[in-house]
Amino acid sequence: MFSISFPVRKANVEKTAMPNDLVPWSPRAGWDGFFAIAILDDPSAPKWVKAHLFLRSCPEGRFPFSMIEGLERSEIMIACGYRDRVEIFRHGIDSSMLEWQSDPLWVELPDRFVFSGKAPEYGMSFLCGEKKVEAHFHFEADWPIWWSDWGKRLHYIGQHGSVTVDLHNNGGRSEASGLGVIEHVCGGASRFNFTKALPIHYHWDVLKIDGKDEPISSAAGLSIGVGGKTRIRLRAGMRIFGGKPVPADGLRIEYLDLSVGESQIAIADRWEGLMKSREGNLRYEARRTTPVAELIPGGGMMGFDFTGVFKTRGAPAVPVSGSGFSEYGDFSGALLGLARSK
Repeated sequence: MFSISFPVRKANVEKTAMPNDLVPWSPRAGWDGFFAIAILDDPSAPKWVKAHLFLRSCPEGRFPFSMIEGLERSEIMIACGYRDRVEIFRHGIDSSMLEWQSDPLWVELPDRFVFSGKAPEYGMSFLCGEKKVEAHFHFEADWPIWWSDWGKRLHYIGQHGSVTVDLHNNGGRSEASGLGVIEHVCGGASRFNFTKALPIHYHWDVLKIDGKDEPISSAAGLSIGVGGKTRIRLRAGMRIFGGKPVPADGLRIEYLDLSVGESQIAIADRWEGLMKSREGNLRYEARRTTPVAELIPGGGMMGFDFTGVFKTRGAPAVPVSGSGFSEYGDFSGALLGLARSK
C-alpha cells in the first residue's frame, strides 16, 4: 500500500510543555481547545471519558480548523462511553468570561471550568449544563507528544500519564483511574468551509497497554486516508514496557469490518493499526467496545480493546493487549460507501 509519512523528530516526544504552551492563545489564534481524555480500568465506570472546553475567537464568516473535529461554537462538553451506551452533555458558553495566567498556571471560566497545576500534576474540572454533570480529572503527566508546533496556525500538545476521574452524573458518582491524556490545542481559521472540499477520512488511536509498568505504557497515532486506505501516516509516539518515549512513523490503519449506523455514518467495528519506530514496531488488531459518540462529521468517538505484538529487531515479538480510545471522521463519504458495499 502506497503511503507517505511526515518527518517525526525526537523532540516531538521529549519537548517539555511550558505554562505558556498551556494557556489560551486567543486572540492571536482563532480558537483554543482544552481536552481531557481518560481510558479507565474500573468495569463499573465508563470505559472512556472525554471532556473539552472550546473557545472560538475568530469572527463569523471564518471557519476554524477545529471543524475537522466538529468544533465550531464556544462550548463545554462531557462524553462518557459505556459498553452499552454513550452519554453526551454539551453546553454553550460565553468565552469572554475566561480568565487565565501562566505563573502559576490557572485557566478559569467561572462556575464551568478550571485548569491548573504544575508539571507533572495538573487538574481539570468541567461542569456542563443545568443538570450539574461534572467531571474532575487529576493528571500525573509523564511524556508529551507534540502533534503540531506551528504557532498560532496550529499548536497542539498532548501529555500522556495516569489519571483519576471523579464523575458526577445526575445524582450518581463514580471514581476510577487509568490512562489520561491532557491536551491544549489552538489554531487559525479559513475563509471557506474546507470540510466541504476535503476528500479524506482520518483516524486517531490512543492505546493503554496492559501491564504493571510504571509509568503506564501507552501509544498514540494519527492516520489520514483516501478511499478507505491510509495515504498519510502522521505523527505517532509510544512509551512501552518502561522504556523511553519514542517517536513513531505515524499510524497505518486497515479497516477490517465496517457497518452502517442508524444515522447513516460508517461504524468502524474492527481494524488493524501499525506504528513503526527505530526501537520497534507496534502492530495491533482493535475491536470496538462502545457505541460511537457521533460528535465528528462522518464519524465519532469510541472505545476499543486490542491485541497485538511489539517487535524489536533481533528479539522475539512480545504480545501486547489493552484498551483504547479512538476518534475518526470522514469528509469524503468513502468509509460509508465501503460499509454499504459489505
